[in-house]
Amino acid sequence: MNEANDNLKLIKDQAQAAINELQGKLTQKLEVSAFTHKAIERERKVKNAESLLQVLFVYAVSNVSQRMLSVCAFFMGAGKCTYQAWQKRILKCVPWLAYLLSDLMITFAKMDNTVYRKLTVHLVDASTFKQEGPNGLELRLHMNYNLTTGTMEEVKITDKHTAESFANFKIKPSHLYIGDAGYGKGKQLEHLVSRKAHALFRITPHMVRLAEDNKGKKVIKMAEKLNTKKKFVELNCFVRTEKGRYLPVRIIASRLPEDKALLAKERKRRKASKNQQKLGEETLIYAEWVILMTTLDESYSAQYLLELYRARWQVELLFKRIKQFFKVQKLRKATLEHSEALVLLWLIIWAMAERQAIAAEIYLLNKHADMTLYSPWTMCDFFFRRFQATFNSLWAFCFDFKVHICDVYRLLCNNKQDRLNQYAYFRFGLGSFPSLDSEPLDYDLLDYESLLKTA
Repeated sequence: MNEANDNLKLIKDQAQAAINELQGKLTQKLEVSAFTHKAIERERKVKNAESLLQVLFVYAVSNVSQRMLSVCAFFMGAGKCTYQAWQKRILKCVPWLAYLLSDLMITFAKMDNTVYRKLTVHLVDASTFKQEGPNGLELRLHMNYNLTTGTMEEVKITDKHTAESFANFKIKPSHLYIGDAGYGKGKQLEHLVSRKAHALFRITPHMVRLAEDNKGKKVIKMAEKLNTKKKFVELNCFVRTEKGRYLPVRIIASRLPEDKALLAKERKRRKASKNQQKLGEETLIYAEWVILMTTLDESYSAQYLLELYRARWQVELLFKRIKQFFKVQKLRKATLEHSEALVLLWLIIWAMAERQAIAAEIYLLNKHADMTLYSPWTMCDFFFRRFQATFNSLWAFCFDFKVHICDVYRLLCNNKQDRLNQYAYFRFGLGSFPSLDSEPLDYDLLDYESLLKTA
């Protein structure tokens, strides 16, 4: 018993240390921010913000259902609520979790704005996830990351029918938005221009219509422009929007290194073979180039914009880490709002693990360790696994059979009054299963201690 208590104390200390580390990075303390964002409105049901966050972490890193979550929360002393109450509580926490994520990430590395020449740069991307089960929906996660301030400004979960689009986000005037080829269309450009924002997209030429004039009479054939031995091509032209207007843009094309170009062509061939499609000659030409479209003028050099576009890989790596660390190939079946809360929790935990990996790197550098053997990726995975084990163990070690079993029954019971537990009768040798018309069993005469010993 003493050993179990010692283990529980150790796990509680580790969980509290994680909460304290998070709280130390916030401009507003947990308790204040929870009430400000209405995650907690009354303390009657939920003990405090720290307890609430611990329960949410259990929900994120374990596979417990929301009904089981109510039991875990009770063990941990967070409050005695039904699973229906926790369903509503999780939804109320979404604005609070968004604040925690944004405030936590801003302390990573605040960029010097002179690097971006007074531009505020946003990286926008999306990734798809499928819900569990044969009838699970396909969901799309949309993210807007502010590279200049280092904050995750917006995270949205939609169904598969909502395509990648800047209409999913709040566009700010004079800010620069960077997107991949999924956003590189005239419709997306028009949406940004109408809100006085700047754009930097990668494009696939056959997905846009380019012209030399603003009437669209002289069409530009990019395959002819790129069928050259030059390593760099730049031109000013106009792109057709969904409404038939032609907007002025700059096209910047940089040839890939030979080895990268060969890999890109091979990927195109494999994809065409898999889809049983004929591969066009123009597609192979485009595969050799990185082709960007921007509304920024010539005061921003082409080389500078190419380097700026490479920063978009930070969001790609973020998606990759989420799927690798959290093993998130499928989301648990839930509403879009509950899925959004879950993704926000994953991002908060990822940021905490990433911060610990950075601290480990600094510590090893001070110890003059051979950093060629160091992998930040693996170290971050290690800290996540430790975090996962801590919060999974926390609720399990808090369980005391004699103290909690009646409450477990109350929280997990299915409220079917006419259902009799056949297993309990036969397992403990209570004789044949009684009919509904028979006399009720006198439970007070049972020797539960001896039954538990034989179980």
